[in-house]
Amino acid sequence: MTGVFTDSDRAAWIRGDRAARYRERADHLKGMASAETRPRERAHVLELAIEYERLADELAAGQKTRNDPSRDSRSR
Repeated sequence: MTGVFTDSDRAAWIRGDRAARYRERADHLKGMASAETRPRERAHVLELAIEYERLADELAAGQKTRNDPSRDSRSR
């Protein structure tokens, strides 16, 4: 990763679509891992993919909680 956002990355970030972008990154990393022949490197890339999936899950859960109309604003 270069640390520089592409235009689509920046647009997704601004839209709040980070969870979807993290899932895309996880899928990409899984593909890289499946092509990796060295076990140690494959495991490391898979760990990164799992971390991206975890972040996506946390973001998605946070968005569901914020968008849940059944939540009572007095309970915050």
